[in-house]
Amino acid sequence: MLVASASDPIPNMHLIHTLCRLAVAHHFQNEIEKQLAHHFVTLSEIIDYNKDYDLHTIAVVFQVFRFHGYNMSSDVFSKFKDENGKFKASDI
Repeated sequence: MLVASASDPIPNMHLIHTLCRLAVAHHFQNEIEKQLAHHFVTLSEIIDYNKDYDLHTIAVVFQVFRFHGYNMSSDVFSKFKDENGKFKASDI
């Protein structure tokens, strides 16, 4: 499941997130690193152009990349913030 390439990388990111939370990700470290290296280049562009992702999905992607040492900008959360820089109540 982890190695299979999908047109939508979001389910793959959820799987990696789950493996990390279950503390079994170290068993799949090589596969995870390959997937993240592949997705990091394209996923940030997908997130910027596709405004349909919810806060939970963006947070999972952000957490997975940051946990594995990728420098993903926190600007991906800007669409969920109001003009004062606080998260909108409707998105939480």
